[in-house]
Amino acid sequence: MDYLFQVCEELLRDFRFDWRYLRDTKYTEYLQSLEKLMVELKKEQKMSKAWEVINEFKNSQDFYPLLQATLQRLIKHYEFLARDFPKIEKKQIDRYLEIYEELSGHYEKFISLVVALIQLTRRNTEISYEDARKRGLYQNIRFVEKSGWEIFVSGFNRKIRNAMVHKTYKVDILKETVEFVDRNKTNTITLTFQEIQKETRGLAALLLILPHALISIFCLAVLSMREMLDNLPDQINPEV
Repeated sequence: MDYLFQVCEELLRDFRFDWRYLRDTKYTEYLQSLEKLMVELKKEQKMSKAWEVINEFKNSQDFYPLLQATLQRLIKHYEFLARDFPKIEKKQIDRYLEIYEELSGHYEKFISLVVALIQLTRRNTEISYEDARKRGLYQNIRFVEKSGWEIFVSGFNRKIRNAMVHKTYKVDILKETVEFVDRNKTNTITLTFQEIQKETRGLAALLLILPHALISIFCLAVLSMREMLDNLPDQINPEV
């Protein structure tokens, strides 16, 4: 047990992803915000409830496809994102767009989990990951923004995601830009190849908070057991 407690302390203190490009993203800010959310959960004595939400997520239909994608594709995606190119060409843009589209799908799962955890900090009712998932992407984003945790949506661009889903984007090789047309055609954005790289890296950095969240909740739940054990002698009646 002591070894497990030590491992959890080290993970909470030292575990970080170290791709160089993360320094140019909000990765550190995301980590700090996650730590604040964990503090809120602990202050409200909701770590056991948070563990239940994580278990529900693990047993949901979302988890296995996410795990499978991580083992088969996501690791290679992150390795590609870590590469720098003297000049970003069409073939790299095609890969960035492919990665962004896949990460967008995983972001819908991530933000549903974030919604459930935020709800835990402010409600005494039962919280369900599945209920948050059913609310849909737009409603979950709005909830997170209104709750004061907009940092967790700042790395996601809905206009890019919608254009990717509906295939309403076009690449201009001569201008080295990509035009994204949302369902409302007046809601259009045009990004350079460099901006596409930055947007994709930014979303990838945000999604790295998911494994941090899983590790944090597991380790904090384990360390709460140590607190209970440490306080146990004080609760024992010495006359018994």
